[in-house]
Amino acid sequence: MLDYAKLKELMESRSVTQKELAEVAGVSEAGMSYFVRGVKQPSLAVAKRIADKLGVTVDELLTEN
Repeated sequence: MLDYAKLKELMESRSVTQKELAEVAGVSEAGMSYFVRGVKQPSLAVAKRIADKLGVTVDELLTEN
């Protein structure tokens, strides 16, 4: 599962907005909001685009559960 706390931390440390991530990931701003709040999980393809934008691997965005 996507670690939404880590996602928020990475966004803040890299000064990336939800809007920027949404554009890169190919999802709506509302959709990105769901991911950031932990309400929904992105597909693997979307997670990959998010990870690429943040300069991390998909594995680094995932929880250990």
